Amino acid sequence: MAATYLNTAVTALSSLIVIPIYLHLLGRERFGVWVAVTGFVGYLGLVNLGLEQAVANRFAEAMGRRDVRRASRVLASGFWSYVKVVVVCLVVCVLIIPAVPWQVVIKTGGAVRGQIPVLVAIAAGTFLVDLPLGVFSTSLVTSGWIHLQQLASVAQTILRALVGSLYLLAGGGLTGFFLILGLITLASDSVLWLVLRRKTSASARPLHRDRVEARSLRSPSFYFLVLQVSSTILFGSDVLIIAWAFGARSVAPYAIAVGLITLSSGTVASLTTNFGPRFLGSYSNRQADGLFGDFSRSLLLSLCLGSLVLVGLFLEGRSFIMLWVGPSAYVGNATFYLLAAIGGAQILLFPSDTLLIFTTQHRAYAISAVWEAVVRVGLALVLLRLWGIAGIAVAGLIGRFVGCGPTVLARTGSLLGSRVWKAAAHHLGLVALPVLITVAVGVSLPRQQSNWAGFIVVVLTLTLAFGLALSGTYLLHRRRSEGSCEFCRLTAVGGAGAADLASPALHPAGERR
Repeated sequence: MAATYLNTAVTALSSLIVIPIYLHLLGRERFGVWVAVTGFVGYLGLVNLGLEQAVANRFAEAMGRRDVRRASRVLASGFWSYVKVVVVCLVVCVLIIPAVPWQVVIKTGGAVRGQIPVLVAIAAGTFLVDLPLGVFSTSLVTSGWIHLQQLASVAQTILRALVGSLYLLAGGGLTGFFLILGLITLASDSVLWLVLRRKTSASARPLHRDRVEARSLRSPSFYFLVLQVSSTILFGSDVLIIAWAFGARSVAPYAIAVGLITLSSGTVASLTTNFGPRFLGSYSNRQADGLFGDFSRSLLLSLCLGSLVLVGLFLEGRSFIMLWVGPSAYVGNATFYLLAAIGGAQILLFPSDTLLIFTTQHRAYAISAVWEAVVRVGLALVLLRLWGIAGIAVAGLIGRFVGCGPTVLARTGSLLGSRVWKAAAHHLGLVALPVLITVAVGVSLPRQQSNWAGFIVVVLTLTLAFGLALSGTYLLHRRRSEGSCEFCRLTAVGGAGAADLASPALHPAGERR
């Protein structure tokens, strides 16, 4: 886990440093173009057809049985199937990109207007070439080598931030900026293939390809594809809608607010992702109590850390952005707090999201995500006429509550049983009082800090208040329960033992694995 936390910390610190630099050196117009083009190119990730996660899960199962030959067959079949799709997409991009009216899609002016087709071509090319390499990265994660993948990500983040900043400081333009960032990503992900080969002895050479294996990967990958399609729409459509409706200059404040919320919740996401291989191991070995204990532990940690993050965002998020990038890049109170609420809903769903993905019980999740994407985009196009950019945030919040949220929770309950709701209530009860105490402390402190010293003091005070209140609440609960609390026992590290092997079957009837 240390490597994951290091990666999260480096990513957050890097973003905190380079975003103001990029915004200053590029200006709001070109910064908005960079974000919009990156968002558009992100849609090309759909061409993986869900193969990446399906291959990684199948590869991890084969390595768990020490079947290197099967692992090589899975890896090679998935990788080269992916390469074929990417080659076709590259040809299509060469034909389509020059024909798109980019001045309509991304409204901007000046010299950058004529550069957009070239920028899209560079970003799309490097992005597509890098996509098949993701099979190796994800396979490292599912096979228990997540720390190596995270360390490579740390190196990539540092290189991108350092080289990109130096290039812009030297007077470089957007074209070279896109090219440099893309090449660094390609180099970093190529190294991961060498790491995977060294650690597992598995090979992705064409001679290991197997048509039967490739076909068998399509069934589980279909719902990964559906989930990825909807996720791409959910997280990529807002920026494109803003660029189309209000212009590239309006993209920067929204993207900065989303970036802050994503960074703030990144630690929670990394923490829950660390539990993924444990979920997969317990699920594959049919250890019901082991799976429940791991999930309960991830849920408690997610709620504790997520609660502190949300309190900080609502109380001091505005002050941070004002100090970080200046008042002109602040998206506005209504939009910011709506985005923070969406981030809060996502934090609550992180453990369930990881559980369903790693256990491949994601069919209903994928279908509900499509519905959420449709609702979100449709409402955004309507509400932006009423409330502007804030209307897009409202659409996102409504979509989350009528889309993935209920389905993900329902599937989690179906997989783990009704006691998961008792565990959730137990954990929420532990964090409720500390949250209220922290909010009371925060409200009593001076608001809208005008310098970094005051901001840091307030944040440290809030963190200390939450930590002390949570520790006191937990100790009081343990004293009252006298060690008889089932959820405290199962949530404790190592709480699930060998008796789990006799637990009932975990795979619900009728659910596709």
